[in-house]
Amino acid sequence: MHPIHFLLLIFCIAASSPKTYAQNYQDSIDQVLNTVADNPNISGFAVSIIRDGEVKYIKGFGLADEANNRPYTSKTTQNIASISKTFIGVSLMKAQSMNLLDLDDPIDKYLPYKIINPRFPNEVITIRHLASHTSSLKDPEVYEKAYIFEEKINIDPSAKPKALHKMVTDYNSNKRVGLDEFIKSIFHPSGTYYSKKNFLKVGPGNKFAYSNIGAGMAARIIEEASGKTFIEFTQEHIFDPLQMTSTTWELKKADRNLKAIPYLKPGMPIPHYDLITFADGGLITSVEDLSKYILEMMNCYLGKGTILTEAQAKEMMKPYFKDADEKYGIFWENSRSGLSIGHNGGDPGSGTNMYFIPSLGIAKIVFTNSPPIDKEGGEAFSKVWGTIKAYQTKIKR
Repeated sequence: MHPIHFLLLIFCIAASSPKTYAQNYQDSIDQVLNTVADNPNISGFAVSIIRDGEVKYIKGFGLADEANNRPYTSKTTQNIASISKTFIGVSLMKAQSMNLLDLDDPIDKYLPYKIINPRFPNEVITIRHLASHTSSLKDPEVYEKAYIFEEKINIDPSAKPKALHKMVTDYNSNKRVGLDEFIKSIFHPSGTYYSKKNFLKVGPGNKFAYSNIGAGMAARIIEEASGKTFIEFTQEHIFDPLQMTSTTWELKKADRNLKAIPYLKPGMPIPHYDLITFADGGLITSVEDLSKYILEMMNCYLGKGTILTEAQAKEMMKPYFKDADEKYGIFWENSRSGLSIGHNGGDPGSGTNMYFIPSLGIAKIVFTNSPPIDKEGGEAFSKVWGTIKAYQTKIKR
């Protein structure tokens, strides 16, 4: 997730109609979300509400491309940022079920280079440590070099917040290198950016520290264990079975007629981009395709899925540290309340939420191509999320 985080200020929005018919609720949601779409602090967005095994509400609002007045629909695709990591989690569980790896294996069993915390040279880092963000690996500022844009970014010199300008300058200097080279440059003693500061002062398995690069490393391990690229593995075991036909890790394969233009903020477009550590945040998909995925994941958790067994899904989603503020399983997050499971994401031109509530059989998704980076943008995004949260139990069976 990009360091300019957005605040999800969840608003409790009451239903605007007392009627109980599904169509009336849909009309009510439309009315509220159309109002949000008219807000100058958000470009385009799409939402989905799933209940009782069906997509009950799915729709896009606003613009995927402001310059060409192209609407944002449920079929519009965009980068989904850190929600991408959940696909690493599913792939790890699948690979373990195929006896290709064990989550408690040392990462050095698979990687073609040795990664250790220099403060704890005798302690091994396991795959489970990577997947639960307890590996003792940190994301230094050099992680920003993972973003590779198709063209140079140009923004108005007077644009605010000022942090945007440094971010843009940094991005414009990035050069593409291989994933292994990038990992080694930060975590291997031979690397250009290697430093003890890139590691925690506690050993593996003892403290939560979110690591995007660690996620990329986990995807790389799946490649070594399976003999297939991570792209091939996820296509075979997730995308094809779920008929996620608009989903891809490869920018060059994304349909540009469907892909949303990314905006740092409304009126401030940036070029399309991908990531060297692509599996940690580079999946391109639509709300329509992701609805198929989260429905399957919820079904797996409830013992009704096909990709993972109930036991596998629950192991994947079980928090490593149950009492921590950040409760992560195998790249899946549990809310602080413990009621919902999923992930969110934030990157340049991408703000995303995807969570399900097992006890209610409800899942919901929000995408936007203009992630909130200021108070006004945060309020607009929160109103979208708050609206579908308010209506999630009112959508009729």
